[in-house]
Amino acid sequence: ATMHTAAIVSCLAITFLGFGSSVNTRRRGSNSEIASGVVVDYSTIRSSYSFMARLIMDGAFRCGGALISDRFIATSRHCIKDCPCFDAGNPSNDWTRCKKICVIKLRENSDLEPDTETIHHIKTIHLPTNSGSHADSGGQKTDFALVELFQNVNICNQEETDDNRCWTVSPVRLPDPAISIKKLQRVRTLGWGATEASFDGEQ
Repeated sequence: ATMHTAAIVSCLAITFLGFGSSVNTRRRGSNSEIASGVVVDYSTIRSSYSFMARLIMDGAFRCGGALISDRFIATSRHCIKDCPCFDAGNPSNDWTRCKKICVIKLRENSDLEPDTETIHHIKTIHLPTNSGSHADSGGQKTDFALVELFQNVNICNQEETDDNRCWTVSPVRLPDPAISIKKLQRVRTLGWGATEASFDGEQ
């Protein structure tokens, strides 16, 4: 069976990033999916999580990211390293040659619903000075990347605009830098993934 990926919101309780809306857990036919015991209504992507980005690297579904301004996506370094344009020694190189195989998708609910998303092209990436694998370095390196897009995410192509797909997306509301996360404090995580309910015929 073909595995379909879908936006998964894993609710562990309170919100860490600072967005205030709760997840709507009412089932709505094929627009919902069970993820770790939580039924996710995809209408919340538009109402509460419009900042969620999906990264396609080298033509493969890779990772998620968060829109932090109108042209910047925060993500993990390992999410972009499989793109042929990735160069750790020269992270700010020109990514235009990879614009057909390495892209950012926004406004996407599920790959069960094709053409609901908008496509955004990468201009360059920015890595911290201690960039690298967090696991392989024993926690000494930072697995982080900042993706810079060519233009504002609320500027779409003509086809996307005509199809009414270019609804307004807003950056995530980042937490206060002084926030203190206590031991065993519950937080909310979210991203792209697949569940048992993602197989053909099970929706």
